[in-house]
Amino acid sequence: MQVHVRHEGTLGELVRRQPAFARLQHARIAAQDWRYWRRNDGASHSHDLQVVFLGKSGYGKSSLVNALSGLPAMATSDVEACTRVAQSVEYAIRPGNFLSLADLPGLGESQQRDAEYLALYRQILAKADVVVYTLRADCRDYSIDQQAFARLFDCASQQRKVILALNGCDKIEPLQRRASVMPSHEQLQNIERKAADLRRLFPEMPRIVPCSAATGWNLDALSQEIARLLACSPGVAF
Repeated sequence: MQVHVRHEGTLGELVRRQPAFARLQHARIAAQDWRYWRRNDGASHSHDLQVVFLGKSGYGKSSLVNALSGLPAMATSDVEACTRVAQSVEYAIRPGNFLSLADLPGLGESQQRDAEYLALYRQILAKADVVVYTLRADCRDYSIDQQAFARLFDCASQQRKVILALNGCDKIEPLQRRASVMPSHEQLQNIERKAADLRRLFPEMPRIVPCSAATGWNLDALSQEIARLLACSPGVAF
């Protein structure tokens, strides 16, 4: 399995944008086999913390990675799938250890592609510390996501890794005419109703973080939840 690295920097670079990841600067990461990656140069390897972003095409996985990193590393589009391969932005914690934010191809284009991508998902989930499954706040039909969940997260050990990121909360009704990072009071009420609906659809997934990659709203809460799960991952010590 290959992951195309779109950006490689230091953890300090990410921390300046998302302070929640500062605690990982002191993390000691065990050299476990499932963490092993051969680097792009082909001559070196690393044992990494892996965060993967999954979900349907058009839900904003790539936009979330870009918003968290502050980089235009991943191509984005509101009308077509941009991610055909696994790609990532990576931050060196120390020599031999990286934090990787990986953006995977999106579901929902066709049955053939879904079968191909689900096979890829299963491979990378075995190496993932955290899974950010992205949903759209203005979507009404989550049947494809429910099918994917049933196939991918069928045991407690996998479910513990998952965060549901409810992206696109700036698009939830009633839309605002003025530009604003913060949703209106009415939008916040509808966001909470949507989160309650998702808890019924995905009862095994208690971690739901509403956010907006477009405005940056609540991305600090998402980064805090990702960092918390990373710190609890097997083989990570402080």
